[in-house]
Amino acid sequence: VSYAQAARALALSKAGTRKRVLDLGSGPGPVAAAFADSGARELVLVDASREALSLARRILENPPEGLAPQGPPRVETLAADLEGLSPDRLPPGPYDAVSFGHSLNELWKGLPDRVARRAALLESLRSRVAPGGLVLVVEPALLATSRDAIALRDALLERAWSVVAPCPAPIPCPALAAGPSHTCHDAAP
Repeated sequence: VSYAQAARALALSKAGTRKRVLDLGSGPGPVAAAFADSGARELVLVDASREALSLARRILENPPEGLAPQGPPRVETLAADLEGLSPDRLPPGPYDAVSFGHSLNELWKGLPDRVARRAALLESLRSRVAPGGLVLVVEPALLATSRDAIALRDALLERAWSVVAPCPAPIPCPALAAGPSHTCHDAAP
């Protein structure tokens, strides 16, 4: 499901090929695989689980016949807890894309300032994104995680980020103002 969500977001973004990708909270690599299948040649995966990183490396470096006509991407892994990760520990940028697939919502979970901390993390990575690059955040379509994602979107707009989705309008999200039971998210068959 994470692979399909990332592949759909990449197709909708019409962003073209992203050759060098930093996948934070990568797990076994479904989002990285979507980037690889869209032409990425260098993948840097960061996750707290060494086992998940090992599995991701095996999958990404040995794609099924016909899925990687250009050959497998170069894969680099780093075992690290994202909540305590200093961007200085990451391989240097720039990256054509930085992604969080169902992982950003796990950071600072339950803390009242979790959205501000997540925005600060993204801001700390901003200089690592190449001009014209993108940050892809895919989150579960649950009420709490969706509302946090929308609040993060609004916080990034306040920091002069350009947002493609949800809602590309450069205004605060009306779903948040509508009350605690309101959200919006994308759906696809």
